[in-house]
Amino acid sequence: MYAFAIRQGYGSNKLLIEFYPQPSDIGFQEALRLVLAPLGFSVSTTEHGIWASHSHLESKFGTVRIDSDSWSTFGEADQCSDNATLNRQLIYELGSILTTSGAFQEVPWHCAGKSGD
Repeated sequence: MYAFAIRQGYGSNKLLIEFYPQPSDIGFQEALRLVLAPLGFSVSTTEHGIWASHSHLESKFGTVRIDSDSWSTFGEADQCSDNATLNRQLIYELGSILTTSGAFQEVPWHCAGKSGD
């Protein structure tokens, strides 16, 4: 099982999802793909990990993006607008979908990386 936390972005009133497996973890990439692709997300791997996006504004997900760099993977939703309420709804919905999949568990942010994979 892979861990994630929902937290406020640095210097922002918007929430994001921070994933704790290494972005290069192939099992993590595949678990995300299996959960997100059936929901209409475009999912691909990159040199740093994984990239997933859902850009259909008419969808209940609005604009959602999951991106990896060399150190971590983050999920962001509606980051460009001033609508913090929509951002929170989208992030909590995505968190619920991840948890319901059985492949992910939500952990408190201060426990980053302390759950077993």
